[in-house]
Amino acid sequence: MNDDKIRIRSKEELDSRKKCFLEIVDILEENKINFFIQAGTVLGAKRENNFIKWDWDVEFGIFEEEFINNYELIKSEMLKKNFKIFHEIKSRNDGKIDVWKDFGAKTTLYEILCWSYDSKQDRFFRWNINIPAKFFKEKNTIKFFGKNLHCPGPVEEYLTYQYGDWQTPKRVSNKKDYLTSKFYN
Repeated sequence: MNDDKIRIRSKEELDSRKKCFLEIVDILEENKINFFIQAGTVLGAKRENNFIKWDWDVEFGIFEEEFINNYELIKSEMLKKNFKIFHEIKSRNDGKIDVWKDFGAKTTLYEILCWSYDSKQDRFFRWNINIPAKFFKEKNTIKFFGKNLHCPGPVEEYLTYQYGDWQTPKRVSNKKDYLTSKFYN
């Protein structure tokens, strides 16, 4: 396999990922920002009880108003903790703040993603991704690194919607090879 993006991360890189993940959780919790973990972060928490060793990003979601209202605060708090801004978009539809720390953006990118709601289709969306609102109607949590964190759910149903057969590890980087067409279109 020649894709450096999905290389197995070293113990030191994964230890740093956990430390940085918990720093971001603390930043969001201390500032009373409602957030949830999503995508491969939830997949790793459920299937591996850890991060997926070849995953390149850690995903946090924030709903549109909360994201827009706290955009500058989030950036400021990240910079105070020595995170580096990799990419940012202050937008309602595709808003995001991507940061990295320690080993660089190619080892782990921490993504804080803005999710908008479409009431006509009863879904949340961003970029080319759609999640039925039913996955957010009730507060779902998953225990990860000693924390009870919000996530879309019921978790197994959400993971099936996003990945199909989520129990079988797929070490690929092309989104069309591991995401369902309902989730990513």
